[in-house]
Amino acid sequence: MKTTVHILHWVGGIAGLGVLVLGLFIWITGMSLAMLQIVHALFGVAFVLALLTLGIIAVLNRGTRLLGAVSLVYAPLVPVFGVIQMTLLVGDLHWLIRTAHLLVGLGALVLFGTTGMRYLRLKQAASEVSRQPQLVR
Repeated sequence: MKTTVHILHWVGGIAGLGVLVLGLFIWITGMSLAMLQIVHALFGVAFVLALLTLGIIAVLNRGTRLLGAVSLVYAPLVPVFGVIQMTLLVGDLHWLIRTAHLLVGLGALVLFGTTGMRYLRLKQAASEVSRQPQLVR
């Protein structure tokens, strides 16, 4: 399971970085090319699936259950907010919705990183304890 989390951590990290960079590029340049938005959405789906998978693994392991549960609840909010954001507060104040979407995405990235690192640290500590020689009395 530790190898799976390592792979998820890399895949999710790359997908999360791709979502962030593309989203900021679309926002800053004002380019609303359909292809850029599709790639942004695909990276987002990959990231959310990695977050959901990591959340399931975390819920099944002691020490990361709370982070896993939060991940499972938080993950669907990101794509739902991304899909409906264009219909919210249309006009001069739409930048508030874009900022909120950016903050929700950054929150997901932080949650993903925290959950993954906590899981890996707990597994590392458990493997170090099991390697120590046991004293026989």
